[in-house]
Amino acid sequence: MRLSSLLLVLAVTIASLASVGATTLPDRCRPSTNATGTAEDGKFYVELKFDETKRKWLFESAVDGKQVATGEIGELQWHAHPSVLVSPQGDRFVVFDPSATRRHNDRVIIYSMQGEKLKSLGVDDLLTKEEMKSVRQSVSHLWWTESHNTKGNAWLSDDGKFFELLAAGTKRTVKVALY
Repeated sequence: MRLSSLLLVLAVTIASLASVGATTLPDRCRPSTNATGTAEDGKFYVELKFDETKRKWLFESAVDGKQVATGEIGELQWHAHPSVLVSPQGDRFVVFDPSATRRHNDRVIIYSMQGEKLKSLGVDDLLTKEEMKSVRQSVSHLWWTESHNTKGNAWLSDDGKFFELLAAGTKRTVKVALY
């Protein structure tokens, strides 16, 4: 590789690391390989599994232990840390990726229990410009919620009609309608 090509690659890499305007941090990460979600009553269940051979995320949904549907979750990249929340009505599930990869799109995705994508939102859809200034990033992660694990920073509303999360920096509750 010529020196000019190497310098160009280095310049593009540095520019991409600074794209969010936040400090880029090193990290050590093991990509997730599965995630599960169950409605509060235990009747409705969704499981995501990463298929290493196909390099794709697969889902299985069930009601009362009986399979409803299986298929691919195409919006998740191979490096993801997804969480799954299932509506109490059992007709929707939310896939939430709070940190993995530096992409902005497909961070909150709402599906029917049959796996039909109903809505997909990215970081830019969910955070204000001021909150975007609080977004932290590493070489392979974008931390755009108040905490980069789901416990305590994302949930379904009591009536099951909204997915809610805490935004980075401001701790503002962001509400996403499931219906």
